[in-house]
Amino acid sequence: MGYSIDSISADCYSNSTCLINKFDIRDEATLAKVEGDIVLLKSSVLLSQPPAGAFDFAQYRAIHKYLFEDIYCSHGVSDHLKQLFWEAIQLGTV
Repeated sequence: MGYSIDSISADCYSNSTCLINKFDIRDEATLAKVEGDIVLLKSSVLLSQPPAGAFDFAQYRAIHKYLFEDIYCSHGVSDHLKQLFWEAIQLGTV
């Protein structure tokens, strides 16, 4: 994965930093490939049909849910999303 995960506090498989996923993939490289393929496909849909409205936290959450809903369950994601959103604001990318 391209990011670090605390396996104690995150929803990871035992003795792993691999997030629990709907495919039951426990190998990080395989999960990264599957995640990348799915997110790329869904991103292309978003680019061809962009969501309407202001880009605020609610829309950011909706986009994140859309991109990852086929891979991960939604529980436990909100705090992580808030952190990423505020980091993006601080970097001026939002």
